[in-house]
Amino acid sequence: CDFVNGDPVDIQTYFDQAIDIHHIFPKAYCEKQKYRRELWNSVINKAPLSSRTNRVIGGYKPSTYIESIQKQEKISPDRLDEIFLSHLIDPGKIRSDDFAGFIEHRAGELLTIIEQAMGKTISGRDSEEYLREIKRIQ
Repeated sequence: CDFVNGDPVDIQTYFDQAIDIHHIFPKAYCEKQKYRRELWNSVINKAPLSSRTNRVIGGYKPSTYIESIQKQEKISPDRLDEIFLSHLIDPGKIRSDDFAGFIEHRAGELLTIIEQAMGKTISGRDSEEYLREIKRIQ
């Protein structure tokens, strides 16, 4: 679902609403915070969103654009949280601008989806290297 209008992203909305892949924590905000590029520019921090939603998000931190979406679009916090969950986003992490927590949580969720699609576990999720990288995020 799109963050602003809640429309499901299907073939019709893809073309009608100019759906593209956009940053959840915006590039400008991430650069200003000096977050590691390989994290903020990875698939972990991207979602299919309409060009209109991308303009609403702008370069603002999530807590700012979330407040704007709720006020301007009259979307309840509960409905917006449902939309975040449909994107494997922890509502508490994004609402509090917790980039490290967001990355750690969403990376784990994406790995789980990959495991389910493949029908087998991904080796190394509990390796020292993986755990070291997770700690490096924070």
